[in-house]
Amino acid sequence: MMILPVVCFAEMYGPDYEKCSQDTTIGIVDCLNKEAKHWDKRLNGSYKELMNRIEAGQQAPLKAAQRAWIKYRDANCAFYGSASGSLSQIEAAECLRAMVKERACELRLASQAEAPPDQECKPSQSASDTSRQGAALGVASPRPDKPAGQGGTSADRPAAVPPASMESSLHQREHTGRGSFFGMYSPSDKKKGSYQADFRAYVQFAEQVDTAGGSAVFGWMDASDEVVLLTHAKYLPSLSLAETKHEFVLRRPVMDLSALPRYLMICVWETEGEKVAPALAVYAERDDANHTRKSTKVLDSLIVNWVPVPAARAERKFAGFDYCAEISRMEQSHVAQLLGG
Repeated sequence: MMILPVVCFAEMYGPDYEKCSQDTTIGIVDCLNKEAKHWDKRLNGSYKELMNRIEAGQQAPLKAAQRAWIKYRDANCAFYGSASGSLSQIEAAECLRAMVKERACELRLASQAEAPPDQECKPSQSASDTSRQGAALGVASPRPDKPAGQGGTSADRPAAVPPASMESSLHQREHTGRGSFFGMYSPSDKKKGSYQADFRAYVQFAEQVDTAGGSAVFGWMDASDEVVLLTHAKYLPSLSLAETKHEFVLRRPVMDLSALPRYLMICVWETEGEKVAPALAVYAERDDANHTRKSTKVLDSLIVNWVPVPAARAERKFAGFDYCAEISRMEQSHVAQLLGG
């Protein structure tokens, strides 16, 4: 029997990752490891089945290919886990899950070429693919798992967003984005009837960006599955460090992480007079493992950071509407502001 080559691609941060993504860092890693073990069992079964079915002359090459794949898997996932910060643990675990599933499905297809397709191995169209197709057609792509009211009601949303009026140079530039929340509360603030906290976010480009532009930051709330606006700067004279900040006036201290977004989408766009270029979206995830929270008799404080993550992990949370386009071209957003503004 001749085995035809099967081409597969590991899907990182796809639907399987979404099953695990609503937990803490430790919980996510544990969930992903369980998924990887499930697929490892299937991989071993498909490998043995395929080995028994193929011609004798194909067995040695298959064994060599499997050994080489194991070495590559270990080295590749070690690369993801080598970064600093606790989120690298998620990167490594998701790499392992995705690669083991990919290989298991590949061997399954090779061993049962005439059988009906395995539903667990059926490729899915990611939200990022859907949103890119929608952008190419000039329409917003709705999220399949969320009603039209996500991020404000459908009546609140503009019927149409003006098209970009100039080209962008930002998408091809190397960049990184981060965010931070800093709240330090004292009893004297309570006497005044309000507390204050600062939020900052930025996109920094590796090379000088001489053009002016704007920036806005949206957050995805895991408790309500809604998109909120954190801050908006309509005009920045230079985008080399596109930083925006907002000072929240609060009725009570924010000490619970669930009151802050899980993911950030930082939008940055170039402007020239009245012209506006397509916005660049950069994503970051709340680093729960390294936050600082203290409560004493004289002071309460909460310091939280958001660190860069691949777009594939976070962009589906914002895929129901082109929030960046709306705020960059209309200078306003239909979604509510975090903590009431």
